[in-house]
Amino acid sequence: MIKFIILFLFTAVSYAQVSVSIAIDPTMAINGAYETSTSGALDIIARVSDRTYNYEVGFQIEVFTALQPSYFSYGVFYNKIINITDKHELYAGLEANFLMRKLERSTVGFLSAGANVGYRFYLSNFAIGIEANYKLRPDFKGLWNSSKKGVYSTYLTLTYKFN
Repeated sequence: MIKFIILFLFTAVSYAQVSVSIAIDPTMAINGAYETSTSGALDIIARVSDRTYNYEVGFQIEVFTALQPSYFSYGVFYNKIINITDKHELYAGLEANFLMRKLERSTVGFLSAGANVGYRFYLSNFAIGIEANYKLRPDFKGLWNSSKKGVYSTYLTLTYKFN
């Protein structure tokens, strides 16, 4: 799987108007995953996308090992971009993911969908931003019979746009 991701990243960077980004949930980084957490934990999303002036489509992975059982997801996303100025842009879109939870003796997978809305401020090819994400989480019902349908998260983002 790692070889596929590396091959995908190098191929995408070679042939398209590409952007790469890292997003971190600051709430989890400060407070941790649970009310009883004594320290922060990293919830990280890495993305690579092919972009035009008004949309981007790409591949993403999310890793959050502080959750028990550990959580990993990968999927695709599409965002519509609204350019306010050369330095400011808004975006909104949808994502489809495959969530994996590693149990003691096996790994369980779930299909999921989500929605994103965000803002980016560009400093040349680099951008800093903020993103709101709502992701349906069928693993809650599947693993714990919970009635909770999804998770809302806020991320700080760092993006690099290749020319």
